[in-house]
Amino acid sequence: MDVVAWQALAERLSQSVKKGSPVFVEGRLSSRSWETQDGQKRSAVEVVAFSVQHLERMGPESKEAEEQPSEDVPPEAKGEEGDIPF
Repeated sequence: MDVVAWQALAERLSQSVKKGSPVFVEGRLSSRSWETQDGQKRSAVEVVAFSVQHLERMGPESKEAEEQPSEDVPPEAKGEEGDIPF
């Protein structure tokens, strides 16, 4: 499943996480759909991340990078539009 991160969280993750790195993600599910130029309907379900924790140590300097919560998540990403969390 794809994970989406925004703002400061995305910046930190781009410097510390590589494809295939084991991480623990907390967030909400988001679905979207669109139509391609040739008329095919497509859809995707993604996790919009609130916080990400590394599941393996990367080195001595990784202590501060282990948990990366973000207060920079836009309100709509937090589900503050009346969504009911399940």
